[in-house]
Amino acid sequence: MAHSMFLIGHHIGHSFSPAMWNHLFATRGLDVGYGLRDVAAADLEEVRTELESGDVVAANVTMPHKQWAATEAATTTVEAAATGAANFLLPTRTGLQAANTDVVGARTLLAMQGPFQRVTILGAGGTAAAVLAALTGLTDEVTIVNRTLQRGEELAGQFAMRFNSVEAKPWERRDELAATTDLLVNTIPATAGSPIDVDRLDEAAVVYDVNYRAHPTDFQHAITARGMAWCDGLSHLAAQAFPMLRLLPLGLGRDAAGVLVAGLAAAAARPVRAWGGPLPVPLPSRVVLTGFMGTGKSVVAGLLARRLGFAVVDTDQIIEARHGSIPAIFDSGGEAAFRAMERAVVAEMESRDRVVIATGGGLMLDPDNARCLERGGRTFCLAADPATIMRRIEADRSGPRPLLDTPDPARRIAELLAARTPAYRRFIQIDTTNHTAAEVADRIAELLFVT
Repeated sequence: MAHSMFLIGHHIGHSFSPAMWNHLFATRGLDVGYGLRDVAAADLEEVRTELESGDVVAANVTMPHKQWAATEAATTTVEAAATGAANFLLPTRTGLQAANTDVVGARTLLAMQGPFQRVTILGAGGTAAAVLAALTGLTDEVTIVNRTLQRGEELAGQFAMRFNSVEAKPWERRDELAATTDLLVNTIPATAGSPIDVDRLDEAAVVYDVNYRAHPTDFQHAITARGMAWCDGLSHLAAQAFPMLRLLPLGLGRDAAGVLVAGLAAAAARPVRAWGGPLPVPLPSRVVLTGFMGTGKSVVAGLLARRLGFAVVDTDQIIEARHGSIPAIFDSGGEAAFRAMERAVVAEMESRDRVVIATGGGLMLDPDNARCLERGGRTFCLAADPATIMRRIEADRSGPRPLLDTPDPARRIAELLAARTPAYRRFIQIDTTNHTAAEVADRIAELLFVT
């Protein structure tokens, strides 16, 4: 049995990781010890040999070795490939597996407040890249502000295809840009002062600051004084560790996240909080899946419900059980009659607890329906490109789609998507184009802090 796990980095003596992980291992009665490997680049080959020795469960990686970790691995997760960096190495029989759980952790925390209309990121290093990857599906507009404009432009180019707009601006414009942002992300190392004029931020904006110290920084004190919601690096450290619980071959159990956070809080001598609340976050009363037809809502809802231990409800199936087929409803009463039936089902669902609800493609576009189901719940919008939607609908044998009863259904799909997408964008986007239903369910479970 392997008996060690450690953090690879340089100048890492301040890290809370050993206290956090050793608390978990001790609580679980595991003969595993977590330590530090403070090494320079020239000594990394020795660390790799140790990882491959068979005596190591896994390793965490921090700066300045995250790029090395990604290049040394035999396989990488999507997040590690996208950023070119890894913070987790798992020895396997086929070589090292690299993951970037910084992306997953940031995505989970940011999804609690998103989606966002405009995002401003201070800094353009590896952490900024991880946050950019995490923001996919949570915003369409990102501005990178870095002391070196060229580096900001390079990072913007790396993620250009992920957003409608991602651009770099000079450092001198940071206060001006921060004044119009919904989310400010600070990846600049903590200093005695504040990276921006906090008074310029809009009161409704939220702040994601990756720094953590024994006590909140001056910047964090200023944000708190303004009554703004924020996350710091302590909550990020916890959130990026949660996905590792599932990757580690140790059978740590469902409540391991809470034990991990307790160890971190004890080491930091303060609570671990995100947006004003404690971590880990309890499950919402209901999870709602919206999105266009053919994006997989019904199948994903069933898989997700099993992951969460929730019941599952499909609004279209309820309507058909009560009123007959949806095509027949459209034929006899038109779309207005169908929408009225949807509203009646929503009124019943408002009081349901511990349920995953798969909705018809237009149900959550009604503001009244959205308000009812979002009280105490979380909503995710499944998305796919038009060609994928058309292919899935053609393969679907469940019956005709009344809204596509036209000589050119592909064109109608494109028209409906263009009309609905602005309304869909108010929900967190989950792309299903190149993913199985199980992968999509796993992604949503992660966003709910299910480890």
